[in-house]
Order: sequence, then structure tokens, then C-alpha cells
Amino acid sequence: MLDVASVLGPEFTFALLFRAGGEADEERLAETIDRMVGGGLLFERPGEVLEFPEDRLREETYNQLPDRRRRLLHRRAGEALETLGEVNASTIYALARHFYLGHEGPKSVRYNRIAAEVAESALALDTAWEHYSRALERQRELNAEDLDGEAELVLELARITEQLGLLQDAESILREFLDREHGDPRLAPSRRATLEVFLGRVLSDQGDMPAASEIARKVLGSTGLEDQPLVRVAAHHLIGPALYYEGRYAEALADHTEELRLAREVGNERVILHAQFWRAATLAMMGQMDEAVAEAREVTAGRDRLGSVRESAQAHLYLGDILADARCTPAQRTEAIEEYAEALRFAEKGQDPRRAGYALYKTAELLREAGRFEEAHTMVQRACEILGRIGDQVGLSVSLKARGQIAMDQGAYDLAEADLTAAYRLLQGLKHRLEEIDVVLRQAQLAKRQGDVAAARGYLAELERLNLLTARPDLAGEFESLRRGLAEPPAGDR
Repeated sequence: MLDVASVLGPEFTFALLFRAGGEADEERLAETIDRMVGGGLLFERPGEVLEFPEDRLREETYNQLPDRRRRLLHRRAGEALETLGEVNASTIYALARHFYLGHEGPKSVRYNRIAAEVAESALALDTAWEHYSRALERQRELNAEDLDGEAELVLELARITEQLGLLQDAESILREFLDREHGDPRLAPSRRATLEVFLGRVLSDQGDMPAASEIARKVLGSTGLEDQPLVRVAAHHLIGPALYYEGRYAEALADHTEELRLAREVGNERVILHAQFWRAATLAMMGQMDEAVAEAREVTAGRDRLGSVRESAQAHLYLGDILADARCTPAQRTEAIEEYAEALRFAEKGQDPRRAGYALYKTAELLREAGRFEEAHTMVQRACEILGRIGDQVGLSVSLKARGQIAMDQGAYDLAEADLTAAYRLLQGLKHRLEEIDVVLRQAQLAKRQGDVAAARGYLAELERLNLLTARPDLAGEFESLRRGLAEPPAGDR
């Protein structure tokens, strides 16, 4: 009976011990428990609750169990819990644990999936990740032929991994499965396409927009997906930002318009809002600010109404971006900072490090523009730490760029040069032209301030090659000011 108790955990009820132990006589079990309590092996609390006086005793007993007996007792413990019929979070977690350790395949998969969903709803993402991992492990043992079932769990595990900000780990989970099962007819085309578009999303999050777009175009060209509008929505959603970040705004708008049309066919409000916002962002870059801001406000209100803290974080982040890009009045800058603060609040509540990092970086940019350098530096330093830790190279590069600008404004040119150089190197190979243009512009401004006119003109030529005026119309004013300043002769030569 002590063996059974050690499997049940640090504390348990008399009823559970009775069922798990297979004892036929309650009175006889009560006598056994009395002896165990009298011997100091268990402690009895009110409500027929039993517990070990110290966990070391339970661990020593548990560790002495042979593997085969341990698995058997875990299965019996899980079955006993099922017969009690108590349904709450702690019971679900216990069932998931017992059936996993008991190697009870179908029930282990089932209860670990439920436990993961419970944990995710409570924003305990680390716990959700553990349970999805256990479910996937048992699924693979249970039926190696069921690739669709395995793929479903691979997607869930990758999704939680991405939400934790572990982008490279999420990519590895997806690639390992897709490469291993490449061309296997047992995997449904719709399932493979779903995994591929999510891989595209992870690559996009890491800043590899061309690779994400390539995957999306492959999916759209695949056969057997005509009746999968959600997959097509997701593919267009990857292509649109890739075109956007190449400065091809009209093409990006066409893709997001098609994405929105398909989303409305699906009829899912979350999907519609997701598509609508990227369309608004594209309109903003095309200079149609009134329409863009109006749509962004509508999307943000919709996402707040739906109640997902992560979606609210993203919505407030995007709305802040559009308001920040407008920069027409001090009031808009103030409102943008307020929107980023809301995004940060929702991101921290939802344990979303990536969106928290971006909210901090974007706030720092606006604080710098307002001359609040110390506050800006504190914000951007936190952004660098978060985005660097999770492996978001694009996010880290733009944060380093912002930190370099703050240093430049304060006259710390060596620090500014180090940060801007690091930002530029991070962007190399990512083909993230819009952010590269921004960094090169800052390098040109720094070179001019340092009095290195030749270097500044070299950067200016690079900006012309990158086609700044078309790709980044929001930076056109700064670019023209720089060009005029470099065209003027030095003060001593006038």
C-alpha cells in the first residue's frame, strides 16, 4: 500500500488510495492506514486526506519500484481517478501524468492534450509545452502509421514553442517532421500544407521573409487544397508581408485584399480581423493614412472584444505603428505611445516575449523623438535583451538601430557606430530590405555628424541603390534633408 501511495503523489484521499490499491475491504484498508500513520509513514488530515510527512520518504519508496510495477501502478492510479469522476484542472493534470508514466497510449495522448489546453487557457505555456511533448511522444509509440495524428500534435507543439518565443526550436520541430515524412502519401495534403504555412510563419517571425513567401507560393500551387480556404488565407498572409517589406505595396495590397476576401468566405471573425489589419498597414505605407487608421482602430476594438490577450497585444502594437508612422501631431505620437503601453501590458499578461520586445523598442523610438533619451534607453535596452534571448534577429537589429540613434543624439558616436554596425550585420542575409534601408540611413546621418562626408555620400549612394524613395516613403523627408546637407559646401568654403 505504501508503493501505491508513493505513486499517487505527496497527498491523496482515502477514496483514491482505496480504488488504486485494489483493496476489497475499506475497514481493512483503514486498519492498514492506522498502522502506517502510527509508524510515521503517513500523516492524516481532516477530510480523509493523507500525505507523506516528508517528500524524501515518498521519493525513496517510488525510486525502489521496478519499472514494470511502477507503470502498472500508474495505470491503476489513472483508472481509479477516472472512476471518482472529479473533473477539475488538478485531476486532468494527474490523469495526464499517470497515463503517461503508465505508458497507456490512447489515454496518455488524450489526457495530455486536454491538460495542455487547460494550461494554455491559464497562460501556463511552459506546462502546455510539456504536455504536448508527452502527447506527441506517446502518439508516436502508439501508432507510427497515423501520420495525420502525429502531424496534428507536431503543429500544436510548434505553435506553443513559437508563442514561447523559441523560434529556432519551433522551426526544428516542423522541419524534422516535414523532412522525415517528405512525399509520404499517408499524410493528407491539407495537413502537410498547414504545417508548411506555419513553418512559413516561423521563418517570417525570424525575418526570413523570402523563404516564408516561397513556402506560401508552393502551398498555393499545390493540388488538393481547393476546399481549404483557411490554408489559402494563411498562405496569402505570408506573401503579402514579404511584398510589403520589399516595398512592393500595390502587390502586397492585392494579396491582402485577396486574403480578406477568402477570410470573409470562411466567416471567422478572428481570421477576418487578422487579414484586415495587414491590409490597413499596407494602406498606411501607401499614404492612405485616414483609411488605414480607421481600419486599424476597428480591428483593435474587435480583437479586444474577442478576449485573447495575445491578439490584443498584436492589435495594439499594429495600431501604434500606424499612428507612429503618421506622426502628424504630438497628440498622435502620444496616442501611439499609449497603444504600445497597452500592447506591452497585454503581451506581459499573455507571456508573449516577442511582442513585449517590439512594444518596448517602438516606444523607445518615439521617446527618443520627443527628446526623452534616458527613458528611451531603458526601454530599448530591455528590448535588446528580450529579442536577443528569443533569437529574433530582425527585432534585435531594429532595437540596436534605435539604441544607436539614442547614442548618436547624445553625442556618443563610438557607441552609436558600434550599434548601427551590429544592426546592419544582423540584417545581412535576411533580405529584409525595408529595415536595411533604415539602418543605412542612420549610418549616413552618423557619418555626416562625425564629419566623414565621403562615408556619408557612400551611404547615400547605397540608399539610392536600395531605392529608398519608393520602398520607404516614410523616410523620404530625412533622406532629402541628408542629401541637401551633403550637397552644400563646408562652411569654411562658402
